Amino acid sequence: MRHTTKGSWTTARLEELGSVTVRCLDLDERMADLAKGMREEVGRMAAATAGARAAREEVRYLGQQRKPTKATLDLVVHDIEADVRKAARFDVGCDTYRAMFPDGLNGLMGVAQGLRTRRLKALVQTLAQATGQEAAAKALADAMAAFEAAEGIYQASRSKSQAATKAVELARASFLANYRLAQATVFARVKDAKVAAALFPDMRTVARSSGGDVTPANPAAIPALPTNPAVQPSLVPPDHINAA
Repeated sequence: MRHTTKGSWTTARLEELGSVTVRCLDLDERMADLAKGMREEVGRMAAATAGARAAREEVRYLGQQRKPTKATLDLVVHDIEADVRKAARFDVGCDTYRAMFPDGLNGLMGVAQGLRTRRLKALVQTLAQATGQEAAAKALADAMAAFEAAEGIYQASRSKSQAATKAVELARASFLANYRLAQATVFARVKDAKVAAALFPDMRTVARSSGGDVTPANPAAIPALPTNPAVQPSLVPPDHINAA
């Protein structure tokens, strides 16, 4: 049974493994509790995966929604800088230009987002205090507000996506832990490694039907379980099963 689980498998592959195992466990009524638990684990993992997928799609969508607001903000900044530079007779070293753009246009466009926001807010204040620049100050403030609103929504979606990805990791870990516990429990009940192994199929032998379901390649080959009363589960280490 070494080959039945791999932590490196994709979540979809683990879901497939869990679904096939549930069908195998359902072959014997004494394993009904294990089949139910495995089915619940598969359901939780599938739900977490779907949630993470939806969250990633939302991030991509909101990222696209944010782009126009950033483009508009950049355009407003460029237009204002061009007007100020023209008013300064293209002398970027004069007091008129340096008062508005102390670090030039690159000081607003080529810096980290946090620093850029602070500098743009300072520019809005400077423009508002300058004669004849009230309209430019308002246009820049409006463009900044639109971008910051879109950016806030986008960053919130990224945080949500990260939490959803973490939920998938936890669901995977829970599935793997419970899968190995089920292996140990089956072995403790039947006391026969071959019979136990038959209930945890080698995924290399699993056939896919045209409808997308997965079934054991040869269900009839699964040995019948012993008819003696079920033995209560014991904490048999998973490695003991895998060594069988």
